[in-house]
Amino acid sequence: MCGIAGYNLDGKLSNREDIAAISQLLISLSYEMSTRGSHAWGTLSHKHFIKSSGNIIDSYILPEPLPPSYAIHTRHATHGAASDHANAHPFESADTMGNICGMHNGVIYNHSELNSSHGRTFAVDSQHIFAHLAEGQSLAELEGYGAIVYLHDGVWKFGCFNGGELTLARTRLGWIFASTKASLVRALRFAGLSHDRWYHPRQGKLYRFSKKPGAPPITIGALNISQSTLLTKWDDDKLNIHDWLAKRKDSTRGRGISWDWEWDKEDAAQDTLLAQWDKEFSAEEMTKQDHDFPKLKN
Repeated sequence: MCGIAGYNLDGKLSNREDIAAISQLLISLSYEMSTRGSHAWGTLSHKHFIKSSGNIIDSYILPEPLPPSYAIHTRHATHGAASDHANAHPFESADTMGNICGMHNGVIYNHSELNSSHGRTFAVDSQHIFAHLAEGQSLAELEGYGAIVYLHDGVWKFGCFNGGELTLARTRLGWIFASTKASLVRALRFAGLSHDRWYHPRQGKLYRFSKKPGAPPITIGALNISQSTLLTKWDDDKLNIHDWLAKRKDSTRGRGISWDWEWDKEDAAQDTLLAQWDKEFSAEEMTKQDHDFPKLKN
């Protein structure tokens, strides 16, 4: 489990109040994401990216000046040495489809097979996603789950697949995003920012932020990464609970761990906490429901 968080502002920060709000937001988001990964961390903006080993709360420094768009990643190592800062996200790849630099929260299960079939020596499984995108190859060859945020020739793109987590909030300054809604709620409160609406990317869809301030992100393609056939077979043959899971609302989480009952406990605890926060919202806010992105033309 890793963490992704950041923002995409409508314009430049023009006063001290807004600069202070975004600064406090980043402090809170960096702390929130540290609980999802403490092996390494990295940041991404239009101008450059940074990688560092260790826990983000031990060495993170706010960017100065604050960029108009920015993303943070905290790593919990699954493939590749945890102590090597080179294995921290984001990862850069350039080929026929342009320059791509991105971060991933999740796992690509067939990492070793991809290294062999493509003659790669990647230490981290996530690198295959951005290499495939840069080379224009089909993502269906990859097996896994997650959420990605990346820059493609200067354009921010993002999406979730097979149960990956990412929540966005619309604020007066622009879009704020994080791996979980709970983390985003706490960060917004710490920064003194209110939200207009929550948004959840649809699974398997790729989006970009609109160039029009205030407009919702635009669907631009698909993330057709496959679920793990190995773990699907393990579920069916070993536990024989496929039919039961199919009836559950969260049966397609895609993590390949739908058989792990601890996730049910974690989800229930988070739902209880969010319900307590919801009681504190104003009556107007309580009437606003979660919405998927509307389908818009580019």
